[in-house]
Amino acid sequence: MLSPRSLWVPVLVPFGFSLEIEWSLLLDHVAALHEARAGMLLFSPAAEGEALALAEKAEVLKRLARRYPYHARALLPATTCQTLPESIELTQTAFSLGYGTVQLRVPSTHAAASEASLSRFFIEVIEHVPSEARFVLEHLTGRNAAVFAAVARRLTDAYPHRIAGIEAVGTGVAPGGLPRDGTLTFQHVRVGQPGVPVTAGVALLANMMADRYLDRGEAADQAEWVNPLKGLPMVAGIKHMLSRQQRRTEWTCVRPPLQVLSSTQRQRLDRWMSRMGQK
Repeated sequence: MLSPRSLWVPVLVPFGFSLEIEWSLLLDHVAALHEARAGMLLFSPAAEGEALALAEKAEVLKRLARRYPYHARALLPATTCQTLPESIELTQTAFSLGYGTVQLRVPSTHAAASEASLSRFFIEVIEHVPSEARFVLEHLTGRNAAVFAAVARRLTDAYPHRIAGIEAVGTGVAPGGLPRDGTLTFQHVRVGQPGVPVTAGVALLANMMADRYLDRGEAADQAEWVNPLKGLPMVAGIKHMLSRQQRRTEWTCVRPPLQVLSSTQRQRLDRWMSRMGQK
């Protein structure tokens, strides 16, 4: 079972200037969120989900489970990757480490897939893990939303005891998929009953994270804000957050997603990295 939390926060995996994971910052961040009794969303596309390789995601899960084993129920990792074999492997890894519930998100490579194709993708993942494993489904918006709604219905009908809930967001969704009003609800699915919204309230990034990482001293070499990012959607939001916090950073490290960017995304990313002195 997924431990109830009044607050669900996307976990940004910090990268250093070498673009390797900064493990001490990550563990410190998770500890701070745990102290605040926050639930933690791992590998969200709104954070760094598509910028990490399979082995890196598995290592994040292992280190968090090893160092903070009692956190497992407050962590909700998204274990679907760009390919089916990787999705199965990461999902199996998560459950073997004690993560009782994971999130099934639509890989960007399947964003325009048919209902049959997408259903088969998720069914293969579900069938390759223990029967006690539980899943939370993504709330998809955009032109393929109707297809995914049909997929969600098919999965909840086929696996009524294994689908723990469906992510539901408000109408105002910010770039990157996070709700503008700061709320995210998991609809818990019960056998024979429609989903009932329970757990609300996801902190965006400002209050829970800015003070933790931006108040490390005024010296340039101590001012670090690390932005692992899917494409570019989070950049504007983070800059806005920093301006509201009246803080200044010398660097924002970016590791582009592993998937191929569109030409427009690449041009925007190149221009932004040039301005930040990273190219």
